[in-house]
Amino acid sequence: MPSRLDQAAGTVGNAVGTVEAATAAAGKRLQQGLSEAATAISTSDTATRIEKRLGAGRKKVAKKVAKAKRVGKKRATGVARKAAGAKKTAKKAVRKQAAATTRKAGSAKKAAKKRAAATTRKVGSAKKAAKKRAVGVARQAGSAKKAAKKRAPATTRKAGGAKKSAKRTAKKRATATTRKAGGAKKSAKRTAKTSS
Repeated sequence: MPSRLDQAAGTVGNAVGTVEAATAAAGKRLQQGLSEAATAISTSDTATRIEKRLGAGRKKVAKKVAKAKRVGKKRATGVARKAAGAKKTAKKAVRKQAAATTRKAGSAKKAAKKRAAATTRKVGSAKKAAKKRAVGVARQAGSAKKAAKKRAPATTRKAGGAKKSAKRTAKKRATATTRKAGGAKKSAKRTAKTSS
């Protein structure tokens, strides 16, 4: 049994080898045939006609592509120009607005300076008026002090005179009472002598 199997395997191997050799030879022949057919087709009149038509189509496509590129460039330049113009106008508008704002700021500063000057003048005049009032009040106070000083000696004089007059009247009264008392004593003595 094993010998038979070995023989069968050998025959199968030989068959496979012959098949491989046959396919390799057929492949080489097929490749040669295909290359010959390709050369024959390329050299034929129909192939040259097709190539000419394709060449013309390619040229047309190339021309269309070139035109599209030119139009795109023109549009791009137009857009760029419009953008540049818009930028310039925007810059001009911004400059005008900035100039207007600076002018307004300058006028506002001038007005503020004028107001500050007016307020300083008012403050200065108020200070001067206050100083004048203070001087007037000080003068009035000085004159009042002087008048008070003048009045004080007069009142002291009056008070001294009143004291002197009071003393004089008191002395006069005292002398009168002493005289009356003396007269009463004398009269009493007399009545006592007469009664004895």
